[in-house]
Amino acid sequence: RYVALVDGLRSPCVLSAPNEGQPYGVRLDPDARSFPSLLDAFAAAVETPVDGPGDEQRDAALANAALQAERASTKARRLQSQLEKAPAEAAVQRRIGDLLLAQIHRVPRGAARVTLDDFEGGTLDVALDATLSPADNATQFYAQARKRERAAAQLPRLIERALGEATRWRALHERIEAGEASAQDISAAQPAPPQHDRRAR
Repeated sequence: RYVALVDGLRSPCVLSAPNEGQPYGVRLDPDARSFPSLLDAFAAAVETPVDGPGDEQRDAALANAALQAERASTKARRLQSQLEKAPAEAAVQRRIGDLLLAQIHRVPRGAARVTLDDFEGGTLDVALDATLSPADNATQFYAQARKRERAAAQLPRLIERALGEATRWRALHERIEAGEASAQDISAAQPAPPQHDRRAR
C-alpha cells in the first residue's frame, strides 16, 4: 500500500499495489480510499495489511518443494547406479562381440541364439538378431559397448545437476518453513498445473 495525492482536489488516497509504488497525481485506482487529510491517509497505509501468500499457498509450496527435492535426489541415485554399472555392462557387450568373432564359423546364419565357449573354460548362451549376419551381430555388440561408454561419460555432469537441484529445493523448503521465503519464492514453488491430454478431447 502507498499514499498518493490524486484528483483535481488533491484528495489524499491509499492505493493498492502488489509491489513498491510511487505517488502519482492522477487517479490510478477507481477504488482508492479517500481520506480527509494526508496524515490520515499515511496512517491508514501503515495500518492496512499487505496481502501475501496464504496458508494454503504456503502449504502447497512446502509440499511441492519437498517432493521436488526427493525426486531430484532419487534421480541422482539412479544415475549414480547407472554410472557404477556402466563399465561392467560395456565390458560384457564387448566380450560377447569378441567371442562371436573368434567363433564366427560356429554361428549359423539366421540363428536367433548360439552357445559360445568363453575364454575361461565355460560357455555363454547369446541371443542374436536373426536378420543379421554373425559378423554384423558382433558389430552390434561393439556398438552397444560404445554407447554405454559414451553415456557413462555424461553421467557425472547429470548427477551433479540433479544434486544441485535437490539442494536448491531443500534450501527453498527450509526458507518457507522458517517463514523467510519471499512471495516470489512461494509462488515459484507452487505445483505445476496438471497437463490435460488433448487426445482425450
